[in-house]
Amino acid sequence: MPDGGQIDPSGSAADTQRLIRALDHGGYDNPVGSAWVLSQAGPVRVGAAEFAQGKAVPGTILEVRGDSLTVAFADGALTFSRLTDPMGNAIDPKDVFAGGAIGAPVVTSPAPCN
Repeated sequence: MPDGGQIDPSGSAADTQRLIRALDHGGYDNPVGSAWVLSQAGPVRVGAAEFAQGKAVPGTILEVRGDSLTVAFADGALTFSRLTDPMGNAIDPKDVFAGGAIGAPVVTSPAPCN
């Protein structure tokens, strides 16, 4: 699973939507992992995504409405819904996405070999 499931808005909206669909098992836990974005409060799991209108710098939050969040990608925009915390509890995007953009992808370095 690319980047541990973390969504990178500098990539393709279509590829991201496919990743979210592939990792969504409805009401069942996925033992492989979940698609997620980084918020000010930590990781937020994304259960669904639909194509949306809008252009901006990738990662920019274009709209927060009810229980959904629209984010700009390199080639378009997606509206994320069914947002939960890592334990599966529904979250209100207005409470955790106040900064105008989703968090940058977490870059991990391989452990040094001694």
